[in-house]
Amino acid sequence: MKTAQEVSKHQYYYDKDGYWVQQEVDLTEEWNRQNGSIGLEEGYGENEDNGDFFLDDIYDIVDSIVPRDDDVAMPALTFRVWIIGIFFATLLASVNTMFTFRTNYFSINPFIVLLVSYPIGHLLARILPTRQLPIPFTSTTFTFNPGPFTYKEHALIYIFCGNASRPAYSLYNIVTQRYLLGQPVSLFMCVLFGIVSQCWGYGLAGACRKFLVRPAAMLWPSTLSVVALLRSIHEGATAGDGVMDRAAAADLDGVAAAPTGSTTDSKRAMVQGSGIKWWSRAKFFWVAMGLMMVYQLVPSFVAPAVGAISILCYIAPNSQRVKMLGSAREGVGMLSLTLDWSIMSQMQPIVSPLWALWNQYVGIWLILWVVVPLLWVNNAFGIDQTLGTAPSQGPNGSGRFPLGQALNSNLLFDKNGKQISSVSLSRQVNNTVVLNEPVYEASKPIYMTTYMAIDYMMYFVAYTATIVHVIVWYGQDLWYRFKSSMRDLDSTDVHAMLMDQYLDVPNSWYFFLIFGTTLVALTIGSFGGFDLPWWAVLLSLFLTVISILPIGTIEAISGQRIGLNVISELIMGFILPGRIVTVMSFKTLTHMGMYQGLAFVEDMKFGHYMKIPPRALFVVQLFSTVYCLVVNVLVAVAVYEGIGVTVMNVNPPAGWNANGYRTFLSAGTIWGAIGTSSFFGPSSPYFKTLAGFLVGLVGPLVPWALHRVFPTASFNLVNVPLLAVLPTAAGSTRSDLVSPFLVGVAVNYFAKRHSHEWWRRYAYVMSAAFDTGAATAISVLLLVVAANANYVITMPYWYLNRYDQESCAPAFYLTCMERLVWGHSYGRNNYTFASDPECALMGSILG
Repeated sequence: MKTAQEVSKHQYYYDKDGYWVQQEVDLTEEWNRQNGSIGLEEGYGENEDNGDFFLDDIYDIVDSIVPRDDDVAMPALTFRVWIIGIFFATLLASVNTMFTFRTNYFSINPFIVLLVSYPIGHLLARILPTRQLPIPFTSTTFTFNPGPFTYKEHALIYIFCGNASRPAYSLYNIVTQRYLLGQPVSLFMCVLFGIVSQCWGYGLAGACRKFLVRPAAMLWPSTLSVVALLRSIHEGATAGDGVMDRAAAADLDGVAAAPTGSTTDSKRAMVQGSGIKWWSRAKFFWVAMGLMMVYQLVPSFVAPAVGAISILCYIAPNSQRVKMLGSAREGVGMLSLTLDWSIMSQMQPIVSPLWALWNQYVGIWLILWVVVPLLWVNNAFGIDQTLGTAPSQGPNGSGRFPLGQALNSNLLFDKNGKQISSVSLSRQVNNTVVLNEPVYEASKPIYMTTYMAIDYMMYFVAYTATIVHVIVWYGQDLWYRFKSSMRDLDSTDVHAMLMDQYLDVPNSWYFFLIFGTTLVALTIGSFGGFDLPWWAVLLSLFLTVISILPIGTIEAISGQRIGLNVISELIMGFILPGRIVTVMSFKTLTHMGMYQGLAFVEDMKFGHYMKIPPRALFVVQLFSTVYCLVVNVLVAVAVYEGIGVTVMNVNPPAGWNANGYRTFLSAGTIWGAIGTSSFFGPSSPYFKTLAGFLVGLVGPLVPWALHRVFPTASFNLVNVPLLAVLPTAAGSTRSDLVSPFLVGVAVNYFAKRHSHEWWRRYAYVMSAAFDTGAATAISVLLLVVAANANYVITMPYWYLNRYDQESCAPAFYLTCMERLVWGHSYGRNNYTFASDPECALMGSILG
């Protein structure tokens, strides 16, 4: 049986966005308290010969968090769930869809809904009528208010909003085709394509639930933090009052689960006796959210310069090479700082454990501050330093590359290093988009920046490194747990037995979903404008089917998810080069078939732990998926057509240049138009990036071997997949390479060490509050400041609101562009470069 120290590492896991998160409960004390005395089901014990001791670990972990009883009569899918769920789902789906157009992606986490919906649920339980209403033509009745607000309702609301918090990946396909490539794809077909890509995986998830949900061996560690938070909220209402608020009373080490006389009992008495009057977490949330909402107006509108404080640009303003290293927008952001929470939040500095932050930041610093500059200055991929040097695109021209070179960019370049539009490399033929061969022949070879090339290479490293890492560190666990799950599917597991009391969802429902979505995919692939041959649809289904069970097993045990986005591009780009839309659509279906399928499986396991009736869970998952997809598409179309990409791209401090969509188009051009063989083949300068697959195979073996030789040297904390991950794509503002790390150290080291009780109560709540406050401020600014494309409100020019927020660009460029945007002494409405002697050169180059 494992020790408490070993169990603690199960507290860390990848969340749905690929970040490492820490559980909100400390399992160590519970482990020490129980130490194998939980009353495991008959037949399981410490027998290392047959591997059953691995199940002991599972039961101990789960039993410290998940209740072992259930009330079958407890209301679950109620009117309150629909009202609260639809309201927050609409809000989250709308806001997070808008945020996909930001330069640095930022989103609201569904954990926020857990905190906010709780008092709303209780309010509805007080004010809604309790009268039983007869349902026509049936003998049953319906009520708007079945009684007190229950944790099962709360759990269903979370699942409802979990789907809303993840904007559909098909948005990138839809927006790229409709607007960047100019294809006349109907809105109806776009919605159908999105529904297929989202629901395809749901059918597969249901078909696999017998193996990935029911067995106790399939832990799904990320669900345990949600269960712990729900128990803390609901059981806190019945905890002792004392000087603490009721919600906080359960926020001690396992108070909800600990029996009388336990260590946590003495902790409760100690804290109550201290005389400290703690704010409720709800009060802390609203105060922190309000403060952040006001503060976020500063970096987002009033003083954008604090969003990217590029120190090297101030230290060496006359050195272009130093500024390329220090610039967060144009270079690699060396030592660049940010005071913008919307930029810091994408690194999840508060909810990530310190060891995970160390892994991630050491990897980022080595890759971006050492590897990329060395390869760039040595022209490792041919003409790296020539890219972006065309005068018409430099500071005297369009200002596309104000430092005179391109490094942090997701754009493509021709053989002379001049930026070339991805759209120009494509042409419309028979309602599809294919490679524009005359333009390509005149421009080849096509180049990408060193940053973007290494970004791809690191994905190759992370893909194979994740597989090897899981095998060497979790291989024995995987084998024995998979074997045990196949042996008896945990028919004697208490949670499985409790779920057997409910009417299960027939397999036919899931198979009908698979059949129906496949039929729709075949139809819209051929006739809807998404250019997917029938065999490509079936190939996508085949890849998803053979991937979901093994990859799902890996994630269920280790918490590490492997995506199929780049692999699917690689496969289809090799089979059908020259077909941009085909590759993009194939990638969307394949990647989301597995990714969304595993997200559904994760929700099913959460429902399994919370004893949610399976059919109620089915209805909520399916409805919320379709509903949120429709909201995603409509909001994306409204944002793009209402604001327009030109407005988003004209003022860099605004941070709305649709970077994710442009990256998607560039990837479609690389893998689709040009093709895998041409762009990454032996004759390509980027063939060497494929060595990333080999590095990923070997890399995890090094810390694993060192740990076996030096078991006390903490080599087990070295996570190669995490070291290789670059959280944001090329083209993002890289002022997030220092500040989030400092925040993580401040909260999770100093605050945790010197004010542990404050940290335990408020750290994660503060993170959620900051995310919500920043998101609210940014949304308001987008709708108020930039909603009208004909009249964009600009903050008056001052020192912290320069055209280039980090002030790395040449002084004359800043002066001329600021006169163009703000008017200066020439008047905004009639200003031209030609009328300004100091800026006439820019006008002559631009024509």
